[in-house]
Amino acid sequence: MKDWEPQKGESFVAVQALNAYLGAGADRSTRAVAQLLGKSLTQIGRWSSRWDWVNRAIAYDAHMAAIEQRGRERALENDAEEWARTQRRVASALIDKSEKMLAFPLATQKSKDGQTIVEPARWGFGDAAKLSDTGIKLGRLARGESTDNLNVTDKRQTLAESLGLPLETINLALPVENELNN
Repeated sequence: MKDWEPQKGESFVAVQALNAYLGAGADRSTRAVAQLLGKSLTQIGRWSSRWDWVNRAIAYDAHMAAIEQRGRERALENDAEEWARTQRRVASALIDKSEKMLAFPLATQKSKDGQTIVEPARWGFGDAAKLSDTGIKLGRLARGESTDNLNVTDKRQTLAESLGLPLETINLALPVENELNN
């Protein structure tokens, strides 16, 4: 039996009073319950004391807080799932678009009145590469993966750049088996 549920021997009227008390939330008081139900403050005070309303209210508030927290967590999980679906859909569309762009020539030829007109495309291979890269990164994010795929050489290059040294100097200083974990 939960603390806020009717207890053995507790009258229906006392349970109604308890429910009014619990329902008042942070503003709850026996005086407010007495006024609301048209009962004497003395009677409400007796019920509150006998049936331990204060501790029952603490348990009830904790229970309600846990329910609210689970609801917030479910909402966040649903939002995260929806965002992941959106990322996968956009990633796929960007990759498809980049593949279609690469399938077309960079210039088109039209024949008009016996003349050939060459019209350059409004995109370049760099545009297709950016779309593809963005699509791949979104796909990785949607799967919970990192978008940075750094291997040892990348880490060494980053270290060399941050120290202002040539990569060869870093390679000489660090043996191949040291994978720069930091």
